[in-house]
Amino acid sequence: MERNYKYENGWETPIEFWKEKILLNADVKANVRMPILPQILALNEQFNPYIILADKLFPEIRLQLSENKVAYLEANGNFYYQKEDKWIWIDGNAPLKIKHNNKNRAFTKTGLRVLFEFLLDENLLNMPYRQIAHLTNTAVGNVTNIINGLKEGGYLLQLTKNELRFKNRHDVILKWAENFQLNLKPQIMIGKFKFLNPNDFLNWENISLQNEKTY
Repeated sequence: MERNYKYENGWETPIEFWKEKILLNADVKANVRMPILPQILALNEQFNPYIILADKLFPEIRLQLSENKVAYLEANGNFYYQKEDKWIWIDGNAPLKIKHNNKNRAFTKTGLRVLFEFLLDENLLNMPYRQIAHLTNTAVGNVTNIINGLKEGGYLLQLTKNELRFKNRHDVILKWAENFQLNLKPQIMIGKFKFLNPNDFLNWENISLQNEKTY
């Protein structure tokens, strides 16, 4: 498979089916998480024929994509395509262990916390690093690595010598959401709980709580 002509959101990727070559509008991702699934379904409608090329897709994601007839290809060879008179489904291949070098520090656990503050207030990008570190409760060295990571990833525009802005804030939010599910959420999740009284589930706003009592 080759990648060539750039389309608006990704690449045009030719795939050959028994000597018949079909051009698919492709997005390349390390993985796909539930928060960005609605965007992928919209792109599938807008840029049909469309395909997701990914290092790895979780079973639940593969199921959602196939149920919505979104073509996908994983690095391990798992493949789904259903258009017109063609239906191909390859599943069950073991996931490949893919080594990712030079991890972008903007999307580590610490980076995601600081990036969240940047997304809340873009002006924070242009403050002195020591002030950013103080406001985000992190080390100055982390701030340097995070902003450098955003620059290297092409997420920031250098408007002037002292002014930075997000190149595409929407794309940064999607990237943040993907990595939050993978890198940060598992660390901050306390647990899953249920109400002792099932009826309280839909009536939680009216539950009477006692002050200074831990629940």
